[in-house]
Amino acid sequence: MGVSLAGIAFRVGHEGTGVENLVESLCQTDVKEIPWPRSNEFDIRNTNDVMVQRFEDVVFVFNGSIVDKLLFDNDQSVAQHIYHAIGEPSEFIAFCNYDSGGSYGFAIVENGDVSRMRVQVSGDFPPCFDYGSLSEEEMLWHGAKVKFYDSEGNLYKKASLLDRVANFLLSKNNKVEERLFKVYCKGEDELHDYELTERVLNDILIKRYQCCPWNTEEDLSQYFFKGSKTLSEISGISADFRVEYDFSACRETSININYQHYECELKFDNLDRNVNVYMEFLDDKGKPVKGGDKVAEIGAATIWLRFDFYREQLEFLDVGSKAKVYYRHRDEYLGEVCVDEILDLRKNIGLDKLLQLS
Repeated sequence: MGVSLAGIAFRVGHEGTGVENLVESLCQTDVKEIPWPRSNEFDIRNTNDVMVQRFEDVVFVFNGSIVDKLLFDNDQSVAQHIYHAIGEPSEFIAFCNYDSGGSYGFAIVENGDVSRMRVQVSGDFPPCFDYGSLSEEEMLWHGAKVKFYDSEGNLYKKASLLDRVANFLLSKNNKVEERLFKVYCKGEDELHDYELTERVLNDILIKRYQCCPWNTEEDLSQYFFKGSKTLSEISGISADFRVEYDFSACRETSININYQHYECELKFDNLDRNVNVYMEFLDDKGKPVKGGDKVAEIGAATIWLRFDFYREQLEFLDVGSKAKVYYRHRDEYLGEVCVDEILDLRKNIGLDKLLQLS
């Protein structure tokens, strides 16, 4: 199933504040410690579920909402909030490791300021954020021997030339005319360029804190908490979604939607008349995070859509026009639906049904 964890790591100089008080200070809400939960009752991607692990003097606090705005929106005011909330340590690491969505990233925060950040989303390359001077852990890989492979997995014959030319192009522009795959080599250890963010995050946690929670056999103390209000309600940590859309013509429309570390693309094609498109999102409790917002306007008719990220369901609430909807979740192409063929538009369409209808 992979790893789905995000949060912060830091050292505590003394016993000081208890774990519950630490979480309340960080999340700015009352929390209640709960017994070890069932897997279907607790998920750190839910805004009010917080897990804490402790290894000697190192504390890991896991909750996606704590770091999402920093890592995915480059909102560095979040780093200041965390810095003061956890007692102003000289350093802490904000991170995400979402195997399911292919999103990995880290921010090194020194005395409240972000000195280095690298975030890679949904397998895309190059990273969407690459800020600050390389960390020591990254320098070890950037100084390694480099090989290049073509799209068919064959070792590129002019490797010596590429060390001087293509390596420069890749590092500056992150692409060449023909995509070549860069592989770092340290002894028998080889690392593809698109795996670098994930590996460096692992290296940073092990070198600086002697523990990587998802890659350790150490016995970590664990605590679980439920917040009295969702972290999206906390000042400075917003869970609002953002929408980008581009209309080149009324008869072919694509809408890219990003919500926290989730993303989907809806494409409306062969419209028989102009439409308006509305979208609302549901939180982990099935309640609208924000509803009735118009995300597309291309004429007089209306399409209402609801996407439940946590249950991976796309729901057509109302359709005022015939349209073909292509649905892509993360990097997987899942199929298409002709809206005019769906009679009961107020039922949820799960991913399996979506494929059957395509």
